[in-house]
Amino acid sequence: MFEDTKIKEKMEIDNFLSLISKYSKEQIECTSHTFFRLSEKQRKIFNHAELIKILLSSKPFLVGI
Repeated sequence: MFEDTKIKEKMEIDNFLSLISKYSKEQIECTSHTFFRLSEKQRKIFNHAELIKILLSSKPFLVGI
């Protein structure tokens, strides 16, 4: 189980930001998997719009595949 959730490859933050900047809000989809690890309380706060806002406007401390 843990092998499936380990980071296999790290991505440079600047490369990620460059890649994600090419997408608009309308091009990003949230599926049920998006909310899989969030608790019920977190799902009320971090809805589709809020997650996209964070994704497009925040600088992550780590990006991994």
